[in-house]
Amino acid sequence: MSGEGVCEHKLPRKFCTALHCECDGPKLEAGPKHRLNCPLYRPGDSAAAICVEALKSGHKILICGNGGSAAEASHFAAELVVRYARNRRALPCISLTADQAVITACANDFGYETIFSRQVEALGAPGDVLIALSTSGKSRNVNLAIAQAHKQQMRVLEPERPELQNTGERQETHLRWLHELAERIEEAFL
Repeated sequence: MSGEGVCEHKLPRKFCTALHCECDGPKLEAGPKHRLNCPLYRPGDSAAAICVEALKSGHKILICGNGGSAAEASHFAAELVVRYARNRRALPCISLTADQAVITACANDFGYETIFSRQVEALGAPGDVLIALSTSGKSRNVNLAIAQAHKQQMRVLEPERPELQNTGERQETHLRWLHELAERIEEAFL
């Protein structure tokens, strides 16, 4: 499908909710069919609606990623805590890529693959949202954070990874998705 229209989940494509789910629900098969039967997924939800619902009910957003995705995670958190385009109240969003002491201590004591899941365990709560950024979908530390978020009854959002794009193009796609997401969230709080 093109950038317009709906995704495989029948959601507005730019707000697709892609879950790498490890819930206890029935596993019909990996991927979209499971997502639609996942107890943590509600048909009709969009990433923006999920974030706005969480924030309006007193919850927060956590976001993580490696390399360029780490920079995008911090950038997105700044857009919500400070502002995207217009002044409004600060919104609770924490980049799990920003605290060097926590990241290096965790990597040293438990292994690099736990740098995000350990923070999700400490900072996440039921009803919170984790935005997981990975250009490949194979980042062990991001996938462990997703698993931990599901254990803690958090919602998990991930932008799509178009298969025909290279890493740089995927990162650009993620950044556009994050900007669109920040804009929609901000509109709900004006």
